[in-house]
Amino acid sequence: MGFLDGFIKRVIDALEKGKKLAPKDIARLKRILEKRKRVVTIASRATIAALLMSARKEDGKIDEKKFKKNMILLEMIIDMALKNAEEGKPLFSKGMRKKLVSIFNEMGLNGEDTARKFIAHFDEMLAIELKESMENIKLQKKEEKKVVPRVKEKEAEVEAEGKKRLKVA
Repeated sequence: MGFLDGFIKRVIDALEKGKKLAPKDIARLKRILEKRKRVVTIASRATIAALLMSARKEDGKIDEKKFKKNMILLEMIIDMALKNAEEGKPLFSKGMRKKLVSIFNEMGLNGEDTARKFIAHFDEMLAIELKESMENIKLQKKEEKKVVPRVKEKEAEVEAEGKKRLKVA
């Protein structure tokens, strides 16, 4: 058994049996997780940014329908991959891979290459980070929809008050 196999066995055994890990193993595990967190954060932000950029119209505004469609498709693929992981199946079927290629092509990326890299680096941490980012975007969109009517109402109130003052003067 090599170093990596031994390290994994020690960590899993400690977790399963509720034992303490050696300080060296704790430090290694912490560095591994912190590095993975950075990679996952960057990959998630890049994916979301690419989704947003691909839905941008010539006037700079976001095509909400296109953005929402691709985000929902990507979210469905991530959910299916997580379900497959739980069931011990391969994470991505051929159909899921084809859909990823299509989504990435539509985003203006090299679909084949990007899908291959996405699948190779995909794990639960990336899936959860992407889903959280997508959920945050959905919440922001809902808040924007709530704020816009309030702003328009306030503008109308200010305009009406201004007109009243002009009539009095």
